[in-house]
Amino acid sequence: MQQSPFLFLIIAIAFTQAIVFSVIVFFRLLPNNSNRLLSAFLFLSASGMLPWIFKLSGIIQIFPRLLHAPTGFFFLIVPIFYIYVLNVANQLKSKKLLHLLPGLLEFLFLFIIFLLPDDARNRFYNITGKAFLGILYTFIWPFYSIIYTLLTIRFVNANSKIIPFYYTNLNGKLLKWVKITGYILIVNFLIEFLAAYLTVFESYGISAVYISALTNLILIYWISVNGLLQKEIYLPINTYDHQLLNTTTTTTNFIEQEVDIQESLDNSTESKQDDKLVNEIDLKNFELVHQLFAHNHVFLNKDISLFIVAEMTNLNIKDVSRLINHYGKKNFNQFVNSFRVEEAKKHLMNPEMNHLNLTGIAEKVGFNSRSAFFSAFKLQEGITPNEFKKSADIQSLKKDD
Repeated sequence: MQQSPFLFLIIAIAFTQAIVFSVIVFFRLLPNNSNRLLSAFLFLSASGMLPWIFKLSGIIQIFPRLLHAPTGFFFLIVPIFYIYVLNVANQLKSKKLLHLLPGLLEFLFLFIIFLLPDDARNRFYNITGKAFLGILYTFIWPFYSIIYTLLTIRFVNANSKIIPFYYTNLNGKLLKWVKITGYILIVNFLIEFLAAYLTVFESYGISAVYISALTNLILIYWISVNGLLQKEIYLPINTYDHQLLNTTTTTTNFIEQEVDIQESLDNSTESKQDDKLVNEIDLKNFELVHQLFAHNHVFLNKDISLFIVAEMTNLNIKDVSRLINHYGKKNFNQFVNSFRVEEAKKHLMNPEMNHLNLTGIAEKVGFNSRSAFFSAFKLQEGITPNEFKKSADIQSLKKDD
């Protein structure tokens, strides 16, 4: 492949960007150290560009041994991103670290080959292992990475169904940027596959390499910025297990979803729930929860969550979720929004609140966005806030007449 200054510039910028962001992310302290995993992902992404930098800069001609330096970590990069996403959502269990094993074995194998004398190492790369490595990195690696990317997307899809059971402010908690990253990664790996496959055809191969380099440049920036902005999601450690086993089942009823998930979270038996004494205690506890919303107006807090309610009532988080589902007939997000909608209706009917637009009312009653307000209002009332306001104004005029 002919040397290209422009291609070298793209790869060099992507490499520098990955290293700089890796250091920045590493020193951004988070309680569960998920930033360290993201930093490792960025560092490994940078190291994978080193062979191209060695080739295009001419360093490889001065130090030919670097041609076989084990800097790729190809089978480790995407699994470590998958592990990072699990850790952000507090769903990383020690056994999940086994996903990193193939990548570590890859590095160990290539490192041993790298330490061999020049003749033995060159014989392996040129004769013994040439076909093996060609198949491994041209065919197996891209599709291996795509599988882990799909696992990551699958996890994010499960996350988007479960988060409303615990939070009302969903900003940054649905991991939408991770899902977008997954789709970009899939496209990127298909490009990588084409780049490797078409390298034998110089005119086609260089085009694929250019596209791959540009994609990497954009992808690293995208992941780095979103990773820096991402906050941790606090959920019980086994929250996703039930959902991940049932991703093929489509459920439109949120209450039924809550019941299914709660069955996996709550160890109490049906016989205990049917016991009269337990029911009386449950009713008192639900009344305690209800009081927080009906009289203390905790729903006005945009960041109210199941964890906050559990702490304020001194109840177990699982019990709070179960009580809201059983007695409130809603999941947590719907339960909170029902109070917000009722409060919004009071403001919409109050002439003294006419100075506020709908966005202002939405914020005043605890919604974090106008769109969330409209969706919740339409779901509960069957009409939009605008339509409700017009109806309220008409009724007010009739009374005045």
